[in-house]
Amino acid sequence: MRGNSGFSLFELLTVIGIIAVVSAIAIPNMIAWRNRTKLGDGARDIYSAFQLAKSMAAKENNDVTVFFAPSGGLARDYILFIDDGSGTGDLDSDGIPDGANNGVQDGTERILSSRQLPNGVNIDATTFAGHAVAFGGNGLPDTIGNAQISNTAGDIRRIFVSMAGRVRIQY
Repeated sequence: MRGNSGFSLFELLTVIGIIAVVSAIAIPNMIAWRNRTKLGDGARDIYSAFQLAKSMAAKENNDVTVFFAPSGGLARDYILFIDDGSGTGDLDSDGIPDGANNGVQDGTERILSSRQLPNGVNIDATTFAGHAVAFGGNGLPDTIGNAQISNTAGDIRRIFVSMAGRVRIQY
């Protein structure tokens, strides 16, 4: 062979075949890894929302509620708001706005954050009454329970809130 440089057709096809085999093995694993990563991200997002609600409740000295699947929202939406009854009036004249501490964002109650889980991750269920948990000015929740999320592969995570206000993720 005189000065021929480069690859032969056989060498090129061999390399392409090796790449195809490695890709066939790696791609399904990468997809599963991506799904698990999104699920973990979603669980940490809800965890941080609960922590933010606790700290904002202490700061504002008022109930801060985390409400899942607001009206018209997707199964991956949730909001944090100060549940002080702003704009609802006091029809019963007890000195407390009628919409205060009811777990529903009504009137002009300030929304602190409106969040959405990553694509492919949904909120399956919550055990909180009314799909909401409120943290009081002392940082304690009004109820115990959990939110369960899942990905398209069927993996699940639960984010628990204890009566002491401890938040944890169950893997």
